[in-house]
Amino acid sequence: MAHWLNKRVPASADGQDADRAKDWLTALSPLFLMMVVNYHWPAVLAVLTAAAGFSAVTVLWQWLKLTSCRVAPALVCGVVVACCLPDSAPLWLSALAGLVGGILTVIPALIHRFFEKIEISCPVYLAPFVGYLAVRALFPVYFTAFSVPLMWLSADTVATATPLTSLGNPDTAVALSHLFWGFDAGSMGGGPAPALLLGCVYLFLCRRLNPIPVAAMGGTVLLLSWICWDMPLYSLLSGGVLLSALLLGDEGFVHVGWKGRLAAGVTAGAVTVLCRLVWGVDGAAVGVLAAGVLTPVLHVSYHGLCRLVVFLREKFAKTAN
Repeated sequence: MAHWLNKRVPASADGQDADRAKDWLTALSPLFLMMVVNYHWPAVLAVLTAAAGFSAVTVLWQWLKLTSCRVAPALVCGVVVACCLPDSAPLWLSALAGLVGGILTVIPALIHRFFEKIEISCPVYLAPFVGYLAVRALFPVYFTAFSVPLMWLSADTVATATPLTSLGNPDTAVALSHLFWGFDAGSMGGGPAPALLLGCVYLFLCRRLNPIPVAAMGGTVLLLSWICWDMPLYSLLSGGVLLSALLLGDEGFVHVGWKGRLAAGVTAGAVTVLCRLVWGVDGAAVGVLAAGVLTPVLHVSYHGLCRLVVFLREKFAKTAN
């Protein structure tokens, strides 16, 4: 059992590994099905257009014989991008997000191709989250209106505020059961929690998921939300925390050991709560990207500092003798 838990599946250097992408696509399929049930065709079209934008870049690089083009990574990017968008977002917005994600994804592949000794692993969350944040920064007007999925009640969706606006105000808060099953207003993939939990179990059994950053991010959000608003579960279930934590656990994340992964989860959770506290927006995607940027720097700095301390200790020991 211990040998199975310690075994790790290596990630592709360019983030285009077909088997890895297929496992992630399978894990995200319950979430995609719930998106289709809640939002019907807008969810399907958002996935397809984002995947098309992603594929357009990889097809170009394949034509130039620089990288390969595969369908599964494009669909993974499409599903994650669609999860972050409201159902009212135009299709060109999801296509643009996929296009930005595709451009970012081929960069590690090109580095590895021209400098074979340099191998950069590409986390599965990197491309779609950067694409989503890019279109959100450029076109914020499309992220001001969200809909409540009332398909279970045979009613049309209605525009309303997201549950994040009720943080710190229990009187206007959405019921936890609605948050758990994804019946709240927000992006198309903000829930439900059972679909994400199924994906988490599947990825763990396939050895594609490291539980340390997932637990660290969730625990940090719970603790800081309890301190700030006294609503830990509400904060954890609202927004994109669960999806972001799941993606942060990708084995393709920078190989920095368990301490680095723990630091990544804590960083992502802290930045998420900070964005909600200061700006009132869901900062889960920002937190995950911040963890991806800061963790390798902290890891290198920590080990560099340790080597410096050892060097100075030996230097002073020789001087004393």
